[in-house]
Amino acid sequence: MAKRRSKRREAPTPPAPEPSAQLAPRSTKKILLGAIALLSFAAALYYFLPPSADAPATPALARGALHPAGDPGYIDSSACAGCHAEIAASYAETGMGRAFYPATRATMADQVGSGVEYFHEPSQRRYSIFERDGKYFQRRWQTAADGRRIHDVEREIHFVMGSGNHARTYLHRQPNGKVIELPLGWYAESGGFFAMNPGFDQARHGGLRREISFDCMGCHNGYPTIEAGADSPGRDPLFAHALPSGIDCQRCHGPGRAHVEAVQRGAAAEEIRAAMFNPAEADPQRQLEVCLQCHLESTSRRLPYSVHHFDRGAFSYRPGEPLADFVTHFDHPAGVDDGKFEIAHHGYQFLRSRCFRQSEGMTCTTCHDPHQAFRGAEAKTRYAQACAKCHESLIAEQTAAGKHPQGADCIACHMPKRRTDDVVHVVMTDHSIPRRPPPSEKLLATRKEVAESADRQYRGPVIPLLPASPPALYTAVAQVAESANLAAGTPELRALVESETPPEAGFYYELAEAYWQQGEDEEALPWYRAAIARDGGHLAARRNYAFALAKTGNLDEAETQLRAALVESPDDPEALVNLADVLTAQGRPAEAASALEHALRGDPDSVEALHNLSRARAALGQSAAAVQAARMALDIEPGFTAAHNTLGNLLLDAGSPDEAEASFRRAIAADAGFAEAHYNLASILAQRERYDEAEQALRAALRADPKLAMAHNNLGGLLAMRGDTTAAEREFRAALAANPRLAEAHFNLGVAQASSNRLAEARKSFEQAIELQPDYPEARLNLAVALAGLGEREAAKAQLKIVQTSGNERLVQAAMGLANELE
Repeated sequence: MAKRRSKRREAPTPPAPEPSAQLAPRSTKKILLGAIALLSFAAALYYFLPPSADAPATPALARGALHPAGDPGYIDSSACAGCHAEIAASYAETGMGRAFYPATRATMADQVGSGVEYFHEPSQRRYSIFERDGKYFQRRWQTAADGRRIHDVEREIHFVMGSGNHARTYLHRQPNGKVIELPLGWYAESGGFFAMNPGFDQARHGGLRREISFDCMGCHNGYPTIEAGADSPGRDPLFAHALPSGIDCQRCHGPGRAHVEAVQRGAAAEEIRAAMFNPAEADPQRQLEVCLQCHLESTSRRLPYSVHHFDRGAFSYRPGEPLADFVTHFDHPAGVDDGKFEIAHHGYQFLRSRCFRQSEGMTCTTCHDPHQAFRGAEAKTRYAQACAKCHESLIAEQTAAGKHPQGADCIACHMPKRRTDDVVHVVMTDHSIPRRPPPSEKLLATRKEVAESADRQYRGPVIPLLPASPPALYTAVAQVAESANLAAGTPELRALVESETPPEAGFYYELAEAYWQQGEDEEALPWYRAAIARDGGHLAARRNYAFALAKTGNLDEAETQLRAALVESPDDPEALVNLADVLTAQGRPAEAASALEHALRGDPDSVEALHNLSRARAALGQSAAAVQAARMALDIEPGFTAAHNTLGNLLLDAGSPDEAEASFRRAIAADAGFAEAHYNLASILAQRERYDEAEQALRAALRADPKLAMAHNNLGGLLAMRGDTTAAEREFRAALAANPRLAEAHFNLGVAQASSNRLAEARKSFEQAIELQPDYPEARLNLAVALAGLGEREAAKAQLKIVQTSGNERLVQAAMGLANELE
């Protein structure tokens, strides 16, 4: 099965700006003090997540020469069958030979039959797989209370990943070559059944967002056709061209062109053999590493289990070279999760077994023939013969003494089937070769999927696995790459980078990311710059540098960096979406909308682009189009909370408060910790005079985000309306602690102070509000009241004159009345 890999992490996400609120005054008998109104805000949330889209069967071609792995030394491996027909035929029946193939009627009919339907209870989503005009599709929808289908989308299945020995995953290719994993998969256990793929069996899951990384493609298939350098660090995993059908001969024997050309020109047998790597003639370590390039994974959880070297492309490993020159593998320290058993643990468990550790050169091919799949009785006999090479005399002795059972099925006892921790519908063979394994009932017991989350992620040292003593720089990178050991790893990585000044951009990028993850934005900036200086094509560094610049207020340079990324990759949806965010922040919504439309032409399923387009269109006054874009985003991803929130604000502005309230509640149902949705729900409840519910919603917002200043401000307003000015003042001060530049909170604090006749304090609060927001007639009017109460009549008159030019008729009349009283 394809599992999450995070060699290219998502870009940092700038925080949402504070909600804005306008505060309206209310009249009293003698003086005018501002009351606090609760209004909703259009939350400008920035999401930079992997986008997803429909794809034609044949995506547009990239530029430059194209070869498997970008290397002209590779050829179409079908040429191998010309001389090695028998081996090629038997290999085609192995799991590796059937690991990847296009979805056609010939390959899919037996899997799907007349169609498949599946209901996923946790997410309340329904799925189907069906055939139409010779093509296969996966569809997802929900059923509304009135029985209508809603959020109804379908994606063509372009490829199948997985031989079917254990599972199959269905893949969709987007127009730009990104390949995504569809949620519904197939499992072989108990005769075969459909269920959610790993990580999708949750109420909230990745939907149509999980991309197939270089790592996934590199170990589930032959090397794809790409341009030279397209698999370099920092590039996006795009597979727009021909993909092999299964892991081919060259993944174990290396590039084949020189070998074939030697045959074609009639070279001597020695030259022909020397032109191709033959693992059988290599030393045991090189033999083993051919398998370990894909079968050594300590964990699929966030650690990381490996770091590919930054001077190597993702598809640059060549059989016969030391694996440690290409990648360094890592593990938890001893005593942490020692009993883990995962789907890709074959090599990991084998290296830990006593059989391997006490052998002299045992390898995978001691038991396995990579060119032929043995099954049933034939497999049992073969594996027993492999065991007998070392254990024959001991088995005979123990059997004669009655200490070992008769029979020759070693595997049944010492390599039992076990259910994996990470893919709970799959059982795999235990390659740790235990002497006395637990009973099968325990090993095969069903279990529920455990979602990976921040609170469950391992935090602590990351330990080298293979090689045992790798370069210190890569060990330091491993500490920070998945945030397992940031506090200790960041200074360690920085010290090594500063002392060794490596030429590869990846070290500087990972250091920048480490600072970013810890909220040290300014510290991150120079390390992003250093990465880009060493590799201008490192798209992840450019994009993330731009995000960091935008967060720290340098919007112009952020735009420059994103446009540079688009020179490198003109149709990059992620860069276009984030460029639009920068343009929006610069007050250029028309240009933002244009960038988003560009993103959607190549990636029509990008919910981030649709969501942000709804905001841009709202800013342009295109209300109906804004609502339409938000609804389209939610059709594609019903759990996209920010889009629910935005749609709620749009519907409220359009005069549909019932629908708006429903949207806010749907956002909260999808994410109970979404503070802005609670805040907006409180706003609409207060407008509808449902004050008790509004207070509950504001308190929920503050539980989710105690630093949400406007929530404190508006909660203070509710408390003040009820006469609890002490509690109200406490909330206003909390708002200012969270955001000292929130003019409304200074104003409202002044109101509370004035209401208890603390006019000198109120004066100071009103003056601070005006300093932050000079065009604030309510604050000037109330400052005039406070000044008059303090006996400063001329200063009060000066403020009233300014209020009388505000254009707000109600405030102008109030100012004129107070001015007459002061004459």
